[in-house]
Amino acid sequence: MEEPLLVLEPNTLTAIDPTTGAVRWSTSLPGCNPIYARLAIAEGVAVVAAYDFLACVQQQSGQLLWRVPTRKGARGGVVIRNGRLFLYKSGAIECYDGRGARLWAREGESQYGGSLGFSGDVCWVPNDRN
Repeated sequence: MEEPLLVLEPNTLTAIDPTTGAVRWSTSLPGCNPIYARLAIAEGVAVVAAYDFLACVQQQSGQLLWRVPTRKGARGGVVIRNGRLFLYKSGAIECYDGRGARLWAREGESQYGGSLGFSGDVCWVPNDRN
């Protein structure tokens, strides 16, 4: 079966069949505002980084696997890599395992969040320093 198209809507993550347009599943995520939330899809899961939580949903079934609170902050970036989740929000980077347990956190110098990404073994994180 082809992977669904995932759509982040207010308080909901919805999977759409890319061939027919039919809704495959819809998972409730109370408190999720898609204007501020970010979505990462990899390794069979979808991770939603919302204003004050991370949620992990099984990509094919829509089953909510876990939801954990995070620091508050809008427009954080989230990346899934090697079974870990990396969250960049409000100037800090946090690393979580595949079960939602925080492994470590590093405070940064930026007051904002943003995107982060990997290239090889290097993690690229923007900041707002001159």
